[in-house]
Amino acid sequence: YTGSGGDLGDTRQSMQGGAAGAGTAINAHLVLGAAIASANTATSLAPSRVVGTPLGAFLYGIYRSGGWRLAASVGGGSLRQTTTRDLISLGLVGQALSTGSFAGAAARANYRWNWGNHVFVSPYADVSYLHSRYGSAQESGASLLDISYGALSQNLTRYGAGLRLGTIVDESHSTLIPWIQVGGVGYSGDRNPIEMQSIGGQSFAVTGTALPGSALTAAAGLDWQGHGPWRFELAWFGDYASRYHSNGGTALLQYVW
Repeated sequence: YTGSGGDLGDTRQSMQGGAAGAGTAINAHLVLGAAIASANTATSLAPSRVVGTPLGAFLYGIYRSGGWRLAASVGGGSLRQTTTRDLISLGLVGQALSTGSFAGAAARANYRWNWGNHVFVSPYADVSYLHSRYGSAQESGASLLDISYGALSQNLTRYGAGLRLGTIVDESHSTLIPWIQVGGVGYSGDRNPIEMQSIGGQSFAVTGTALPGSALTAAAGLDWQGHGPWRFELAWFGDYASRYHSNGGTALLQYVW
């Protein structure tokens, strides 16, 4: 499970989602697997709000050797979003449904140095790419003010690097690993895609609030490893830049056999 919320300029954003998957060990170093994921997203900028429901499937691989851990995934799926526009002064509510698709890939590498038996430091670097596309949509409910939304596509790359510091606490029946992390991210590509809209035959271009070119990141978490097959991870994360902030959390439950 993961969830987040924050502000991008005057735009309010939130997301809740979940994923389930399974993998198998190919050898002592490599695990390959597959997962499905779904989410609910909400974006608000008066007088409009947009609710989305992406659904996807992914293939992933994890490779470990010595202090190295390399992880990569690739996948895609469907997009569906409903745009609602409140024209309060006129007593009208316009609504439009659009569908689309997405495809993407991600990779992360980190190396873990152990200081003694109970402290570790782990620098990391990651990169991800996402292509998404929505088809055109026609609003209804706003009478002569109905908007025709043009098709919209976006290509966005995210890259980051940072450092994680943690400690290992051995208990009688489990191991606890609290950690903190700091770093930075950058975005390139269509950080602020342009959408064509029209009302009554008059067309115009609409842009939202652009993603920042870069942001600072922070995170903290607690990993629990039972001496049996169960693992549990809990984490908080945040991104911070000028006129942009986002905070969220994740919870991960694993059964390893």
